[in-house]
Amino acid sequence: MAVSERITGRHVTLRPATSADRDAVYAWLADSDVTAAMFGPPDERRAAVPSRAEHDADYADHFFDDSRLERGRSFLIEVDGVAVGHVSYDRLDELDGVAELDIWMRDRASCGQGWGPDALDALARHLGERRGARACLLRPSPLNPRAVAAYERAGFRRLDLSPAEHEARFGPPDEPGCPILWRDLGPGGTP
Repeated sequence: MAVSERITGRHVTLRPATSADRDAVYAWLADSDVTAAMFGPPDERRAAVPSRAEHDADYADHFFDDSRLERGRSFLIEVDGVAVGHVSYDRLDELDGVAELDIWMRDRASCGQGWGPDALDALARHLGERRGARACLLRPSPLNPRAVAAYERAGFRRLDLSPAEHEARFGPPDEPGCPILWRDLGPGGTP
């Protein structure tokens, strides 16, 4: 099957990830100088850094090919042809037209440049225009306020849901107190 198209943002290009990108994508998540900002020391408030096996189970083969676009897809965030991070969507078919997004940058030098919000905006627009998504959601760590602020710059807003409502509508969060950030993409997008 042909590889998904590239998606262009204002400053970034989203290149469809391939199986050859798996090692780098995992390393940026689990073993980079931004890992602590995403996970911090494991405790009752934070999710543990996923093992490689856990990551590969969460990011199955279809994230790295076009075999199940309704289930999810990974992209490398590139600036001037250099990969600076990863962004993906998931569960478009499970959440009634709502795509759950996830993002992490390669390293600290790639943070704070505006590339993450640009990548999220580009992917959200693509999902609305090309995949029929009505909304996107993010569930970042509540202990990573810089990430939450970046997502809000990309047009996401906080939903005020009780923990029970959160779990009933979107499944269990990775961490207690995880905010839900929502972005409408068109008609029928209101939660």
